[in-house]
Amino acid sequence: MKTYRTLLIIVIVFSFAIISCKDDDNSTNPIPFSLKVVYPNNGESFRVTDTVAISWEAQGFGWDTVGPSVDIYLMKADRKWKYIDITANKGLYSWVINDPRRGNIPLPAEDYKIRVQHATEPGIYDNSDFPFRIY
Repeated sequence: MKTYRTLLIIVIVFSFAIISCKDDDNSTNPIPFSLKVVYPNNGESFRVTDTVAISWEAQGFGWDTVGPSVDIYLMKADRKWKYIDITANKGLYSWVINDPRRGNIPLPAEDYKIRVQHATEPGIYDNSDFPFRIY
């Protein structure tokens, strides 16, 4: 009987400690993951020989500038068309458009976008708001 009473007291004390630590004002709740493509994002035009400084902003759980990696994709007609690279989530990536090491070189078109996607959580991503042109 003494063991059950001790266990009951421990459970009650532990439950009280959890309830008393509850944060009613939500001030410490973490910001959910979010990504935002900054550039290219507004109908820019690039030559197939250009190098583009892809940039993005990230928020959530302490990986705003140095957290996990992101995947970068070239989108065509709002579909993933070409995997560009995986890179550290530092908000900037230098993309050589016609880099033969990266596979297919994009053909001239006006319906490209960039997708920046969390490397391990594919549901966390952002695409350029407006298409850009490669000529």
